[in-house]
Amino acid sequence: MSYELLADDQLIRQGDIFFPLPCPNISLDHVQAISKDGDLEATNWISAQNSNTVLATVELEKAWGIVATQDCDATWRSSISLFRIRPFEEVYGQKNLLRILDG
Repeated sequence: MSYELLADDQLIRQGDIFFPLPCPNISLDHVQAISKDGDLEATNWISAQNSNTVLATVELEKAWGIVATQDCDATWRSSISLFRIRPFEEVYGQKNLLRILDG
């Protein structure tokens, strides 16, 4: 696949592709929270949700994304929605790929 880069004066449009985008990898079972003292402490979401605010470390990975927001909304909204692009087999698995193709 190849994509052309937008010129600086072009508006973002539905279907535009972006890379790299930060994609958080979050586990609610294993959270590294930051205490008020600045120390890291292992917890999970069930324990952490009792606090009003939870500061935590997050693993970020580079990801491809496609603009989902419609052009008419992207021109006047202050934010846009993106979908992460992943290989079909990674999302559905090889076995499911055959089942989907067979109908």
